[in-house]
Amino acid sequence: MRSPLPRYVPFLEYSYGWERPSAILLPAQKLLYVPVPKVANRSIKAVLADAAGLPFAEGQESDFETVPLTAVPRLTDYFRFTFVRHPLDRLVSCYAQKIVLYARQLQMPLLFWRYGRRFWPEMGFAEFVTAVAAIPDGRADRHFRSQHTFVYREGKSIVDFVGRFEQLASDWAVVQQQTGWGPLPHFNPSPHKPFAEMYTPALAQLAAARYRQDMELFGYRVEVG
Repeated sequence: MRSPLPRYVPFLEYSYGWERPSAILLPAQKLLYVPVPKVANRSIKAVLADAAGLPFAEGQESDFETVPLTAVPRLTDYFRFTFVRHPLDRLVSCYAQKIVLYARQLQMPLLFWRYGRRFWPEMGFAEFVTAVAAIPDGRADRHFRSQHTFVYREGKSIVDFVGRFEQLASDWAVVQQQTGWGPLPHFNPSPHKPFAEMYTPALAQLAAARYRQDMELFGYRVEVG
């Protein structure tokens, strides 16, 4: 049964547009990381916390030094990096964790409650994709907001290196060459089927259209059906 939430709460929904994403700085190492939600965030932050001498615990934020993403292009003396993920896979991960695991199985408060009845714990994946596809980035929660909104400013990438989740180990090795850090731990997994099995061709096209800029900028393709 759907939660008894209002159908539409515009002043709350618009509040997502007020978020100001930030980048993590490690000034001593001249390193800067732009976090993209649902792309190995916790694992990378654990390594950064260790490098900065900060405590890190699953589900808690370390007290990193941060700057707004608008300031990142000016920090050219830093090695600036981020990681991205196939948009369709990222969307499956978001659904598996935030809807299926947290809201349905663990019965935690629905993360996307601001959207009223657009989201509910028992919704199917196709319903989730359809709901997300109708929400533009200006109103989108960071967990399903387009990745280019974190990585690009005025049509240009703000980082020096964009790694891919699909080749995490080899691309993390590039960061290791710059830093001397160790391998990534595995935090915050969201078990689910291979993402291609979650989509019909029509649903995949809907998601790809929603994330068209991500698909183009990061070189991803639709390979479903």
